[in-house]
Amino acid sequence: MTICSENGRLQLKQLSSFIARLNAIHQHHVGYCGEQEEEIYSTLQEEFGESGELNRWFTVMYDQDEMVGALGFNVGDEERAAELWGPFIDAEGAEWDRMAEQLWTAGIKKIKDSVDRYFGFYNIHN
Repeated sequence: MTICSENGRLQLKQLSSFIARLNAIHQHHVGYCGEQEEEIYSTLQEEFGESGELNRWFTVMYDQDEMVGALGFNVGDEERAAELWGPFIDAEGAEWDRMAEQLWTAGIKKIKDSVDRYFGFYNIHN
């Protein structure tokens, strides 16, 4: 498995579809991300911009060409706080834990000078 670098061209449509699929499941649900692919796509465009800027705020993991994990940070510059989008990971148990740690480590490296606090809004089963 590989983690997408900052220079990779993250595709909004692929990310929207991946988040929609997992966010519809209680164990993966993040409250403010939405469940419909079109809604998520629109929000990603509005909040994060096009794919070049999206790479700054999202870190994704691939198994060959298939997206298997994503973690995003919706950063408010003035508050130095980030709302967490995910992690959305298509795995369970120890594999989920390992992938989540990898996504977190790679993601916070990209935003470490911008954020002091992190917020999440998760389903009770997540």
